[in-house]
Amino acid sequence: MERKVTYTTQVFSGIFTLGTQQFDVDIYCPFTPDEITFSNLTATIPEGDTDNDLYLLSSNLISSMDNVIGVIQPNNNIMSTEISFQNSKTISGKFNFKFDLPLAVDNTQLTFVMKFLKYN
Repeated sequence: MERKVTYTTQVFSGIFTLGTQQFDVDIYCPFTPDEITFSNLTATIPEGDTDNDLYLLSSNLISSMDNVIGVIQPNNNIMSTEISFQNSKTISGKFNFKFDLPLAVDNTQLTFVMKFLKYN
């Protein structure tokens, strides 16, 4: 018997100022997902700027020991694979995302894709 999957995706893209350490994202999923995946987690900084820091991105959207989604380094796509988290809560409202360090470069652009999956 083939398992049916219901899903929806949301793309996030934001440009942040120097020193930003957290931001909120409005997220609505029309069902309670069994799994949340993140992919294409990238950070880009303006040409000519340098930022060699590694940033841990975490969020109260997921429930894990440390709530870490992944690691990013501006202009270096080190998180090209998809990462998945189990879920049992309703996803509706503002969710907080945090960097472990304040951003070191003005106009840092962060982009990622969230996919919410329900297995029937």
